[in-house]
Amino acid sequence: MRAATAYSRPEQQNLFDALKKLELPAYRPPPRAKDEPNLIFIVGMFRSGTTLIERVLAGHPDIADGGETYQLTASMRDAVNQDGQAVVDREITDRSSGMDFDQVRKRMFAYAKWRSEGRKYLTEKLPSNFLNVGFILHAFPEARILHLRRDPIDTCFSNLRTIFRGAAPYACDQSDMADYYVRYTDLMSHWHAQAPGNILDIDYADFIADPEGQARRIMSYCGLEFEPQALKIERQGGQAATASAAHVRQGILKNRTNAWRPYADYLQPLLLGLRISANV
Repeated sequence: MRAATAYSRPEQQNLFDALKKLELPAYRPPPRAKDEPNLIFIVGMFRSGTTLIERVLAGHPDIADGGETYQLTASMRDAVNQDGQAVVDREITDRSSGMDFDQVRKRMFAYAKWRSEGRKYLTEKLPSNFLNVGFILHAFPEARILHLRRDPIDTCFSNLRTIFRGAAPYACDQSDMADYYVRYTDLMSHWHAQAPGNILDIDYADFIADPEGQARRIMSYCGLEFEPQALKIERQGGQAATASAAHVRQGILKNRTNAWRPYADYLQPLLLGLRISANV
């Protein structure tokens, strides 16, 4: 997979640095129309629990689950007249000072209105939108941003053993995986510092230990009353076309940690890159 998937650490470092230095133009978003649903962005690393949280939210009658799409990226690429494959790249960051944010909002809300089918909220759970949090905060200040966190080794090991077909090119090599994870945590710290209180961190282990308590916390953050039926994630229907689809259909599983331990001797590049001992 590494031979078949192009990846450059220096290019990634360059992108992360550019995202932290974003200087977006002054912008006052127009009010959202009453028939346009609000957006809930669910972000984090792949394999961090984003599908689980979307399944829970989709059990609320006011929320439509949108699944993983590149609608935000497409909206931004339209607004800067730049095609590309990545969720964000230097072409977007370099042109962001001239981005038409009204156009970004118009396209996103047109999609959301169609996709939500009359419900008040729509989820967008493309995990790699963590890269776009700066743009989301700027263009959609009314949106809710949920950030999933999971044990670093569990997250990275799960990425390494998943074939993403290009969506996660860093996940083809242990050292690349560790390097990317460290950069991700640094960028999320930057977003938190830029907009304190505007991103809700959700710890995967905390959710598994107390699903109802955490679900209440998440729904309250979204401005919603708690819906007990939302915890029945094994229900049929809804968006779950990800690598976690088979698991979420089985309900909230509590045995999804430490799968890496039997392979610790073979994971030294990853553990070293994460600066964590194999004896943890």
